[in-house]
Amino acid sequence: KTLATYTAQCFGAKNYEGIKKGIKVAVLQSFIFVLPLILISSFFAEGVSGLFLPKDASPDAIGYTVNFLRWGLPFITINVVANLYHNYFRGIGYMSALFVTSVSGSVARVIASFILIPYFGIYGYYAGWIIAWPVDALVGVGYYLFSKRCKALR
Repeated sequence: KTLATYTAQCFGAKNYEGIKKGIKVAVLQSFIFVLPLILISSFFAEGVSGLFLPKDASPDAIGYTVNFLRWGLPFITINVVANLYHNYFRGIGYMSALFVTSVSGSVARVIASFILIPYFGIYGYYAGWIIAWPVDALVGVGYYLFSKRCKALR
């Protein structure tokens, strides 16, 4: 969310170089914050899942949680990228791009989950998220690279 506020301030002041700098800092900062959490959650998945599940949780619930932490959570780095684009679009007031990127990710998740859940159960649901995140991020990249509004700010 900080990127949206900073971008809006720079956009209002016509400080387009500041937007570029803000994006670079936000990318670095996001990965610095998220990577340690991913590493801890992946390598200590049982302990982390124990923080959120009751002590008498079923072995299935623990297994699903541990598997998501180990195999699904690392893909959240793609979602971090998508959220950076969301905040950039929010900051420059490009709400149609924000809407389309968000909806494209949501639609991709619903479709992927609908197709995969019958075959893979809850893992199909997890895969729906993992498939949706790059869709969302790629649509954001497309707007950023090819829309006239974003090109004018670069």
